Amino acid sequence: MSFDPAIYNKDLEDGIVPDRDFEVYIYKNIITDEHKDIIYSQINESNIEFLVQDFAGHKAWMIHNSELEKYLTAWISNLLGEQMILGELSFARYSNEYGYKPKLFPHFDTHDQDGQRITLDIQLNSTIPWAIVVEGESFVLDNNDGLVFAGTQQVHWRENKTLSNDDKVDMLFAHFKYAANRPWGKDQKLILEYWSHRFREKTGIERQPIPLNSKEKNEL
Repeated sequence: MSFDPAIYNKDLEDGIVPDRDFEVYIYKNIITDEHKDIIYSQINESNIEFLVQDFAGHKAWMIHNSELEKYLTAWISNLLGEQMILGELSFARYSNEYGYKPKLFPHFDTHDQDGQRITLDIQLNSTIPWAIVVEGESFVLDNNDGLVFAGTQQVHWRENKTLSNDDKVDMLFAHFKYAANRPWGKDQKLILEYWSHRFREKTGIERQPIPLNSKEKNEL
């Protein structure tokens, strides 16, 4: 099956994706100050590798700390009532200083080799309220709040918002797979690609990076 993104497709419109109805929820005070110290000490090391992701206007670091990894894995496993396995743990800072507009377009996570995954987004520090949207529902986090959703099963993005040059949003992203693997559904990739495109049309948030020229950066 394939689709033309410019044409309504009833089969994909009505397509079923397992756990697309996963209950999204904000949880308070996910990590301690000691955990935050671990994270910031790592990203402040001069020799740690990072990646500027121009499509999102953020800078990303992989985080490696066994204590934090064990804590988060136990937390999410207890929450869901089954054993989870941490696949990725990363820190991201959204900021105009990296030369691109901070944004996140409607998408789903495509790590199908892991089967279904659960995502925990923790807001470490932010100067501005900036909602995360999951399947059309907006969630505004306070610092140290965590949002739990099914990243591979649900289309998600950030609200369309312009950050000033003084704004920064620091996030910790943890992605977990089920120890008892949950496979993707039939045609899941096509169905969620279709809906990602529909949501991008609706929100006006596209995939392409948006460079900020010097004049724009000075005026923001």
